[in-house]
Amino acid sequence: MELVRAEIGSLAETAIGGIFFDQVPTSPYSVGPVAVAVRAARRWGFDTVLINPGRPTDSLYRGLGATICTFEGSWTEYIDGTTEGVRPGDAHIVHSIPTDQLAACLELMRGRGAGWGLATTEGCLVPSPSLTAV
Repeated sequence: MELVRAEIGSLAETAIGGIFFDQVPTSPYSVGPVAVAVRAARRWGFDTVLINPGRPTDSLYRGLGATICTFEGSWTEYIDGTTEGVRPGDAHIVHSIPTDQLAACLELMRGRGAGWGLATTEGCLVPSPSLTAV
């Protein structure tokens, strides 16, 4: 935990205004370390704190004062809907969106009440064969 606090402190010395904790656990038994990290980020002055379990978490996480990313998945999965426990104001991360459907994805995020969102196109996360180092 000290390493996490030290890294947060070093990031606070930059012009970064927010912090994103990816792959956060969802169990109520794991909320303690997440709470410590969120408090450290707030103490260092980060305005935006996002925690990403990628799905709904135990309700204890709602009291941390951070935005919770309750959906992380492909455009196809997002079209099918979000799972129970996703609330207005939560963050959504959607990948593999066909370029011509990016505006539709952003509109769907707004319609589902996403408080924060990230939408990436199909090739964004997968290296292009022409760009792959040999």
